[in-house]
Amino acid sequence: MHFVGRGIRIGLATALVLGGLAGGVQGFALGGGGVGFGGSFRNVVQLRGKVVCVRCGLAEAQQVQPQQHQLYELLHSQGQVVFEVSTVIGSWDAPYPPRLTIRARNDVFRQLTENLHKEVEMIGLLNNQRTLDIFWVNSPASTATH
Repeated sequence: MHFVGRGIRIGLATALVLGGLAGGVQGFALGGGGVGFGGSFRNVVQLRGKVVCVRCGLAEAQQVQPQQHQLYELLHSQGQVVFEVSTVIGSWDAPYPPRLTIRARNDVFRQLTENLHKEVEMIGLLNNQRTLDIFWVNSPASTATH
């Protein structure tokens, strides 16, 4: 029964995010230099992983975890995090250098920083300016009931 409720919540959240993208994608298409409405949906991405550090840089995180190659520095107006990507659903050409500017509401970014070393899922839109617009963040462990 827990799986059904969780599935419904995730499905509803995904539908709301994708429904909300229609207006946002049109805005990107008009100001983004020729990326069409249909093409922009190829850049919708769902990432799963964990925040390995908050208020640190990629170089610091790589010193602590030199064997890890899936680390990405996410820069936001409220700070920065280093995120270890474990799973990707959608179109994801790993950016190099592994730094992305993220745009997200402050409360959405706060969800990342509050889930240090915990598994997190996020849905966003990766655009061609190496910017990831994050619309939704969820910690699967926080929604599970025991």
